[in-house]
Amino acid sequence: LINDVLGYEEGDRLLRLVAEFLRTVEGPDCICCRIAADNFAGITRCEDTQVLDSGLCQLKEYMRNSGMDEQPFTEIPVGVYRFRAGDGKQSLDVLVNYANMAHKIAKERPGSSYVFYDDSIRRRMLEDTALESEAEAAMEDDEFKLYMQPKIDIQNGNQITGAEVLARWLSPSRGLILPGNFIPLFEKSELIVKLDRYMFEHACRWYRSHLEQGGRPVSLAVNVSKAGLFQNDFVDYYTDIKAKYSIPDRVMELEFTESILAADTELFAELVVNLNARGFICSLDDFGSGYSSLNLLKNLPIDVLKLDILFFQKSRDIRRERIVVSNVINMAKELDIKTIAEGVEDMDTVEFLRKAGCNVIQGYVFAKPMPQEDFEHLLTDNQDGSFEGC
Repeated sequence: LINDVLGYEEGDRLLRLVAEFLRTVEGPDCICCRIAADNFAGITRCEDTQVLDSGLCQLKEYMRNSGMDEQPFTEIPVGVYRFRAGDGKQSLDVLVNYANMAHKIAKERPGSSYVFYDDSIRRRMLEDTALESEAEAAMEDDEFKLYMQPKIDIQNGNQITGAEVLARWLSPSRGLILPGNFIPLFEKSELIVKLDRYMFEHACRWYRSHLEQGGRPVSLAVNVSKAGLFQNDFVDYYTDIKAKYSIPDRVMELEFTESILAADTELFAELVVNLNARGFICSLDDFGSGYSSLNLLKNLPIDVLKLDILFFQKSRDIRRERIVVSNVINMAKELDIKTIAEGVEDMDTVEFLRKAGCNVIQGYVFAKPMPQEDFEHLLTDNQDGSFEGC
């Protein structure tokens, strides 16, 4: 990501900074090396984890003093393997591989942290490898299914205004695999881009069938990963698939997580303008949980802002929490941005959001994600659009 966004010179500068720091800590009890690309390794005598805490803090401070800490996506994940009795019989490659397994887990976590290897990590890696090897064939066999979570317009009689399209993997041998078990795995490779495009095309295919059967127009939101967004043919591909199925303008919504803003806000803004011109609605998901700020919104021509109410509810003072939520909703309204609250689980919160001016609710209070067939029945049973929940 750093190479793609900031350029190879900045990526190389980061590698040199890490190498310079590691040279400062080498000694009789610590040997370091660069294995390849952005992977460094070392062996050190360490009596307790405080030494690791101190070392990671020193490295981050070294980066900060060198100017690299200005980039919010510069993270330093570390995997650690602690030598056990009998490890003298193991090859160094095997021991480094154990540390590398822990490193992969550390990379999944936000920020800079370290993870210790244990046998459960090895079992998970074997399971992940098996899933990864089956994924492409599973897409070819249409094992990934569309689940829909309805969106309810609480300002207009609780009408079903559309749904978010979510992926579920229905494996003949493993049964139903939830996204938490395969999305993080796919995000480490190009599989996430293939899944993005698979889900978008299947969503368009469903929409075309829905319209041909006399279904009323609704909006469908599909997720786009960070890796998918930075594909050279991203806009053209999505435009071509939309045209292939003759999907009307302003019904397909592309959801981007706000972590994308950490990469390049100007590039993202340009893409949104381009997508709007091609007839897409663009939304920013998980607002408030990461890199975004209210100030950024004035430069982002997005159509929809999704608020994760569960995130806001981490506050201790519900009065202060609701003041913040109300003002975010009001600000979005002033900017002609539609607001959707997701993660809503009770009617008290629905009533608060209705009074605050939130447009749409997506949450268990009305409906859980459901197979596309169930969503079709829901639309049929609610021809007038009104919906009381299930």
